Amino acid sequence: MYIDPRLKELNRERKFARKLFKPLETMFSSLNLLKLISKLSEKIETDELINLNADDGTIWKHVKPFKKKYKNIPNLIGPAGIANTDQDKANFLANSLETHFTLNSISDPETIMKSVNSLTPHPSEILLCIKKLETNKAPGIDCIKNKMLKNLPCNIILNLNTIIEKI
Repeated sequence: MYIDPRLKELNRERKFARKLFKPLETMFSSLNLLKLISKLSEKIETDELINLNADDGTIWKHVKPFKKKYKNIPNLIGPAGIANTDQDKANFLANSLETHFTLNSISDPETIMKSVNSLTPHPSEILLCIKKLETNKAPGIDCIKNKMLKNLPCNIILNLNTIIEKI
């Protein structure tokens, strides 16, 4: 049977075009399918939201997956013992905060002296702080270099201590 060469060429081009565009056709059809599925799921979801009711418990079933999960607080060890339950942990934290944030009794002179004595540094502490200073740092506003502070004599450090105590 005789077939015209132009028809053969047209048939070859048609087969090539089908072969070339077949994956694109399936991709476009799958995209359309995905769009239809998303529209359908949105419709179902809106229908579910409309039908939620607090009386029959459907609202709580819907909200339960979205609740925020909390981390468990580990056991707390305090002066009263080990706090295992949530109630014990809450009481322990409340007592701790209460003791930390109580006001000092200013009327008692002994507590005032204790607080003042605890604030004043010892000359050895001042000397230790001066020794820890780095020498290659820029001076501050007062233009005193750290190298100058490190070379101070001991009597000046004692005078410095008295100045700090008087502040």
